[in-house]
Amino acid sequence: MVEDRPAMEVKSYAFSTPEVQDSVSYMTHRDGKTIHLDGGMRLTARAELVHSVVRGYVLAESFTCVPARIALIKGTYRLAFVDGELGSPLAARALGYTMERFVHDLPHLPSPFRPLLVSFDRPRMVTPVEFHYRVWDTMQLCAEIDQKLFAHASDVSSDPMSEDFGFSCAGRGWFINAGYCGSERDARSFAWPTFICNLQSNFDELKATGRFERIRDKNRSRDVELQGSENPYLAEKGEGDQWHQVTSLSEPSLRCPFVRTP
Repeated sequence: MVEDRPAMEVKSYAFSTPEVQDSVSYMTHRDGKTIHLDGGMRLTARAELVHSVVRGYVLAESFTCVPARIALIKGTYRLAFVDGELGSPLAARALGYTMERFVHDLPHLPSPFRPLLVSFDRPRMVTPVEFHYRVWDTMQLCAEIDQKLFAHASDVSSDPMSEDFGFSCAGRGWFINAGYCGSERDARSFAWPTFICNLQSNFDELKATGRFERIRDKNRSRDVELQGSENPYLAEKGEGDQWHQVTSLSEPSLRCPFVRTP
């Protein structure tokens, strides 16, 4: 059984501001209900709807990512809803805040299946290319804030062209997949713009225990079953340009605008 840690004081989180506190619902599922993990905060109807829809999407039998389904079944996940626009300064700070909170929650979330899902209220109807750049704008702005608060994670590279690239936030390395309703891949067609964030240490643990390859192959076969083809950008973690995997778009003119100095 997963233990839900009591909410910490706002001042405990370096990314926190009053605006972020008002905009973020940090949730999980327990005893058949959506739970807001800020005990004093009211769970809004919209936040509950987003949690229920996104959770139901991942729990669908045909969803391709087996570890994500396991985590949602066992309750070893967190889902944050950000009442803001992807690509904005608020979205960037809210992303960092939810990642920082998640890092605090790690002792109470059995590894290695423990994703953080972050859904943004808008925009919902944009082109895939615009979505791509809004995702990277959010990550860039978040990284610029994080750089002033935390050291760069030692287990990922800050160079998006590197095979070891990962997003560093709150002192930990992350691997991010992003999707929305216009995504080219069915397994990323979330109703709201959504990041699925996994710690680099999760992948390292799976590899050390010999489970990574089996799970990877299972995910790929499910992707083929769902859409008739593998995701061409779903390379193995640590192989090829990792930035392509964030939005998995096939547009050849796409570039990665991310820059961070560790």
